[in-house]
Amino acid sequence: GTEVFDKLKLLLTKKILLNDIKKLSPDAQTSCLEGFHHPKMTCFTWLGTLSRHILASLCFNENLQRETQRKFDGKEYIRITYPKFKIGEEVVREVACPPTYSKNKYYNSELKKRDEIIKKYVSRTPEPLNQQFSKRLGKEEAIEAYKAKKKMKKTALHPAG
Repeated sequence: GTEVFDKLKLLLTKKILLNDIKKLSPDAQTSCLEGFHHPKMTCFTWLGTLSRHILASLCFNENLQRETQRKFDGKEYIRITYPKFKIGEEVVREVACPPTYSKNKYYNSELKKRDEIIKKYVSRTPEPLNQQFSKRLGKEEAIEAYKAKKKMKKTALHPAG
């Protein structure tokens, strides 16, 4: 292979990376807060951000204190691990039900009032940031102002020698 391929192969076949990949969560977030903070780099409008924040809060509150999974006979699922840092001492944890990111009871309860709520919050939407600044100069005026400023007499900041 090429030099680039060899370097990439070395990086991707490191034991640490392969072990970390095995530990990744394939079907859900690994933390109850990940679903809440997920789209940090996605661009939303002000109303879209507010709506997403409300929706994330509802899902977070619904999934925060999930019940323990139960077997068919009613017994709770329990997970026991033996971490190295505890020198063989066990850690016993209940296995929680999987998180729900589907429709919950809050979504449909206020569907009738949706249009009223949208009108209320659309009226509160702030104007875009670029329109909140004072009147800007055009390109030609900005160039003239720059040249005029450049021609002004310069004052020495430090006294000469």
